[in-house]
Amino acid sequence: MINLHYSVPGFASKTGPIMYLPLPMLTCTKQSMFLPDKRKFDIDFPYTLEETENTVLTFPAGFVLDEKPESKKIDQNDIYFNSYSFAKERSIDMYRILRRRRNKFHPEEYLSVKEIFDAIFYSDQSQVVLSPPAD
Repeated sequence: MINLHYSVPGFASKTGPIMYLPLPMLTCTKQSMFLPDKRKFDIDFPYTLEETENTVLTFPAGFVLDEKPESKKIDQNDIYFNSYSFAKERSIDMYRILRRRRNKFHPEEYLSVKEIFDAIFYSDQSQVVLSPPAD
C-alpha cells in the first residue's frame, strides 16, 4: 500500500465560479484500451491484475461539492470494476477497484472484453464539480 498526500496547483479548470476536477487522479488513460471492433488473436496480458485506488479530495476554501462521479460496477468475464464515492462536508472519498482474474481472453470473447474496458474508460473520464456555496 502506498499513501500519498500532495497538492497540484492548476489541476482544476474554472469556468466562472465553478471548478472542474478531472478523474482519474492516479490512473491516466488517454484512450480506450481496445479500439478495433474485431480481433483474430488472443488477448494475452502478462499477468492477472488487482488495483485499488482510494483518493480523498479536500475542497479548497469557499467551495462545496456540486456534482460527483457516477458509480459504476461491472462483474463479468473474469473482470471486476467498481468505482464509487462518498461525499463529506469538505471532501470526497473516491474508490476505484479493477481486478482481472485471468490473463488470457480468446478472440470470441473480444467484443465483451472491449465493451467492459470501454465502460471503464468512460467511467474514468468523469469529473468532480465544485461551486461556491449557495447563499
